[in-house]
Amino acid sequence: VANMQGSIGVPTEYTQSTMPSASAVASGTTVYNSTYGVRMRSDGTRWVPMAPFRIYANGGDVIVTNTTADTEVATFTIPAKLMGTGLLTFFADWGHTSSANSKQIKILFGGSPLIFVTGFASTTTVAGLYHIRNVTETSQVGTNPVAPGVGTSTGALAVSSVDTNNDVVVSVQFKMGALGETMTLKNLFVELHP
Repeated sequence: VANMQGSIGVPTEYTQSTMPSASAVASGTTVYNSTYGVRMRSDGTRWVPMAPFRIYANGGDVIVTNTTADTEVATFTIPAKLMGTGLLTFFADWGHTSSANSKQIKILFGGSPLIFVTGFASTTTVAGLYHIRNVTETSQVGTNPVAPGVGTSTGALAVSSVDTNNDVVVSVQFKMGALGETMTLKNLFVELHP
C-alpha cells in the first residue's frame, strides 16, 4: 500500500487489530487508529503515535477486601512496538481503611514490578501520578517507591528489560498487610506519550 490517505488528505481509519504492518507502507504514511483515537505515522518500522492518547481507563470502583494476597484490580495490553521510546503515565486515586497495616498499589510491566507505592496509615485516600518510561525498546525505568504528591524517596528507581517489540501485559494490583482491611481503586487513567 503506497498511499493510505483518503479523500482531501483524511487518513484511512483502522482499528489496532486491522492496522497494516508499518513496514508494508511508505515511510511517512499516516493513518487514524480508531481503537485509541489517535493519528499514527509509519517510520518504516513501526507506527508512531502523533499525540498522547488514552490507553486505559477504569469504568468504576474496584473494591478489594479481607485478603493479604496480591489482587489484580486492572489489566491491559500494550501492543507490540507501540511504545517506542515513549512514556506511560498513570493517574491513580485509591483509598483504604485507616490502620497501621501496610497497603500497596503495584504496577507490573510485563511481569516486572516498576511501580509499588505504600499508602499511609494516617490517610485513607491516596492520589498519585506514576510513570514508566521506555528508555529503549528493551529497557524501562519506573517511579517505583516515590511517595505520592511528594516525589521523593530513599528507594531507587525501578528498572526492567521487557522487550516491547512484543505485546506487554500491564497488571495493576493491590496488596494489604492484614485481613479485615479494604482498598478501593476509584480512578485509574493511563496515557501513552510517544
